[in-house]
Amino acid sequence: MKVVILTGGIGSRLWPLSTKDCPKPFLCIQEEVSLIEQTTKRALLLCDPSDLIFVTDETYVSFVEMHVHKMCTRATILTEPMGKNTAPAVVLALCFLQEIGYEEDVLFMPVDSFIEKEAAFAQSMRNASMRKNKDKLLLFGHVPHKIDEGLGYLVLGKQEGNYFVLEKFIEKPCKEEIEALSSTHRVVWNMGHLLGNVTTLQKSLSRHHAWCREALLLRYTEAQRCFETFPEISLDHALLEKNEDLEVCLLTGVWCDLGSFDNIYDVLEKDVYGNICRGSVHTEHVQNSMLWSNDLPIVAHHIDHLSVVVTKEVIYVGKRGYSQEVRKLSQECALSRKVLRPWGFYVVLEESSHRKIKKIVVKPYARLSLQMHRYRKEHWTVLQGTAFVEREDENFFLNQEDSISIPIQAKHRLSNVTDHWLEVLEVQSGSVVWEDDIIRLEDDYTRALCSENA
Repeated sequence: MKVVILTGGIGSRLWPLSTKDCPKPFLCIQEEVSLIEQTTKRALLLCDPSDLIFVTDETYVSFVEMHVHKMCTRATILTEPMGKNTAPAVVLALCFLQEIGYEEDVLFMPVDSFIEKEAAFAQSMRNASMRKNKDKLLLFGHVPHKIDEGLGYLVLGKQEGNYFVLEKFIEKPCKEEIEALSSTHRVVWNMGHLLGNVTTLQKSLSRHHAWCREALLLRYTEAQRCFETFPEISLDHALLEKNEDLEVCLLTGVWCDLGSFDNIYDVLEKDVYGNICRGSVHTEHVQNSMLWSNDLPIVAHHIDHLSVVVTKEVIYVGKRGYSQEVRKLSQECALSRKVLRPWGFYVVLEESSHRKIKKIVVKPYARLSLQMHRYRKEHWTVLQGTAFVEREDENFFLNQEDSISIPIQAKHRLSNVTDHWLEVLEVQSGSVVWEDDIIRLEDDYTRALCSENA
């Protein structure tokens, strides 16, 4: 069995923790392990690393590599030229599987599930992969324990062996509709996992959508080139709502979609007052609240049932139970200091008219452009890893805590020549510290040889 992890999605209901520049898959919700790392560990219970596939926006390839590099160097990363929701991502993966001649079962997994009993989950998936009827696609459902308007619901039909025929799929129904469905005792949450034979998946998608029929005739690289023409549509709307060739397997144990602050509150461990505290937090007379700081300390006094999230850009305060509405706020207020680049990314830590401090993170075996600046000098200090620095006609290897100065108008380049990530603190100073004060002399990524950053 091959496993495809869908790592797209901004996770706007988790804003401001999740942003376009550091989206949900790369957040550490539980301890110090990101969601994509947790999902990868889960997938490796089911398949060999060489059978693991990630589908992600090309912007986030370096993030995927950074988070899963130590666990599986043999995994395949498929890149979407842009985010188009889950149906185009699945079609892109099917084009790749068809190209390499793979026709057996493939499991599509979301990146944001909390599953308490990982071993039992893996065994259920292995059992499902041994089912006799490969002409059906298999969804996975979980019996609801509360009303959640942020999830899809599966209405179960008659039972056939170990599985149920899917009678109807309903995407994010309202509270009243959920209550009516729940009274029938025939409705379960959609867990977002899909297991199916490659051929059956291709036939099911092609039957309902002309764009799928055309796309699935293409090789992977051809599908990438045509990706912009694909509609922006979820797999739920493209396939599940058609309600054909679909069965449901019920899974037990604790499961949760970690797509909102309310759901995170439900599954994380709380103190004796019902609080979840992350980062620098001080509380007095606080109950049933989530306080999460990635920056300034939170001091909370006499509050109840609140979610408080502090980042470098935004402070969010909201009443628990309303986290489905955060998506709208994220669209109105999203900001970020993290900037993605083909070689990795940088984060602006501090900025004034004549000085700027950045943390530069370079992925393995990548390098910035050979460049110079008219108005600013720079000072680099290695925080982690080993840097190779070109400065005019000199070359230097710098280890952790080593530093070097780059004079104004000096040709220079920063490279990572190792298989570990490189982190460098850069201090810019000069008459101006604009991002467009750059003259590129050479560039590995065919960008214009002037302006923009690095």
